[in-house]
Amino acid sequence: MNIRFILLLLLFIRLQPAASQDYLLENVRGGTAFANDINGMPFYLKMEYQSEGSIFFNDEYREADITTLQGILYKGVKVKYNLLDNQLLYQTPDGKEMVALSPVARIAFSQLQLIGDSMQPVVLTGGADIINKTGATVYQLIDTGKACLFRKLVLTWREDTQYGQAGSVRKFERQENEYWVKLNNEYTKLEKNRAFFTKLFSDKATDIGAYIDRTSPKYKSLTDLRKIVQFYNSL
Repeated sequence: MNIRFILLLLLFIRLQPAASQDYLLENVRGGTAFANDINGMPFYLKMEYQSEGSIFFNDEYREADITTLQGILYKGVKVKYNLLDNQLLYQTPDGKEMVALSPVARIAFSQLQLIGDSMQPVVLTGGADIINKTGATVYQLIDTGKACLFRKLVLTWREDTQYGQAGSVRKFERQENEYWVKLNNEYTKLEKNRAFFTKLFSDKATDIGAYIDRTSPKYKSLTDLRKIVQFYNSL
């Protein structure tokens, strides 16, 4: 093998990280570019009823990093998420509220939230699908690794008509008591028992079983459920 070929090969290998970094940088854009790049339509909230509770994940606009289905990451975009209609709202430079029509895969808010026993960033996803389409399933990321733990967010409502009053009152309530585990790109609804975890994590069933027997987790506790997933990820 001649010296010239070796030098060219070394140069090619050396340039690979830089090329990869440039590619990643090309896919990261500032928050101000979001309103210009994506497709959107004006947001109109039409309610023919009085309401109690909120249809939004946060009532106010909050800064978030938005990842589109195409893999573009927009940093620091102020958005709201409508849980009722699965809409991602943003504002134009002149303050007009818009609904994002371009497919979005992930919303990572800058805010911290107490989840279980620790403060962590709030990340919403649509699971294996996009998050901003009618009927989307919305998950909040709880823990990540080989196995990822999610909390499913469901907005429920009931309508009350009060005697002697015109119209009705629609009462919204967020349900957050259903958990899912993503393993090998498959989502499985979490069951709160020992057999579920040893079967799901069958490649480490003996270790998982021993850990559960040793720690006696409370299956109603998110902190304890997450610790089981974290233990599996540490193996």
